[in-house]
Amino acid sequence: MKRLNSKQSGFTLVEIAIVLVIIGLLLGGVLKGQEMITSSKGKALASDKSGMQGAFASYNDRYKALAGDDVSAAARFTADKCGGAACVNGSGNGILAGGWNAFSAAAAAPAAAQEQLFAWQHLRAAGFLKEGEASFFSNPRHTAGGRIGVQAGQIYVGQVAASAGQAFIAFENVPTNVAQSFDASDDDGFVNLGSVRGVAHATNAFAGANYSLGTAANGSPNAAAANPATYNVAAPLF
Repeated sequence: MKRLNSKQSGFTLVEIAIVLVIIGLLLGGVLKGQEMITSSKGKALASDKSGMQGAFASYNDRYKALAGDDVSAAARFTADKCGGAACVNGSGNGILAGGWNAFSAAAAAPAAAQEQLFAWQHLRAAGFLKEGEASFFSNPRHTAGGRIGVQAGQIYVGQVAASAGQAFIAFENVPTNVAQSFDASDDDGFVNLGSVRGVAHATNAFAGANYSLGTAANGSPNAAAANPATYNVAAPLF
């Protein structure tokens, strides 16, 4: 009788090991690439913060006044520099009146108490900020796409009181991984500690009630929702 020989082909252990190593390298490269992109976005947000701080500092250095609170803005700038109408004067008391979440896209001038919106007009008139989306009062946007706001107030223990001219800058709707990267590069990496703070913001529509900056409660860490999609993040403006 003839014996039937059947040959079975397959991968050797060495070949399987090589394939696994290649897959591991590819996955590692993808993850590293994502990490680098997130880090780059976090640094870009930090750059936005520095740029805004620089704009306010430059305005103060040039005009000896706080952008938004400048009592001489109307006399200082011509109408064409202010979006086609006279610049709106601030109160001149050294404090940015109004809430940072009082966003407005209206072409008309905001209410007199909204110096945080006058600031954008003053900075644009002085050439420290590009023109707005809807008007010279429109909030600028950060690199993650959300709006930027400023307001007098405290975000952590140790800052001077609002009456002494303390202010913070807020970034609306920052993706969680970008917020964490920004906090890690600019502060301590903890969303509810240090000089950079964040509060969970679950939707793309602004919800001011979710944000508690500028209140006495910020003397202790703020509670954050589990795995929020986005954060509202704030840091000292000056």
